[in-house]
Amino acid sequence: MDADYVLYADYRFNPQNWQQGFVHFIVCDRKGEWVLAELVNSHFPAYQSIKPTSKEDCDKVLVRRLKVCLK
Repeated sequence: MDADYVLYADYRFNPQNWQQGFVHFIVCDRKGEWVLAELVNSHFPAYQSIKPTSKEDCDKVLVRRLKVCLK
């Protein structure tokens, strides 16, 4: 494995109702240890501001949260 970290992301969304979904992600180091994990749903401002109803919207939530977490 050439990477120092791996990102795993899991999405669920409902195209008809943005409130029924989530964006979960985990960042693991080379040993498989979790270094960052977040479970984001409609109770979080980052999710509410995007109101995801597609994979692309969920990607936006993920990137927004990663930017905050990795500062």
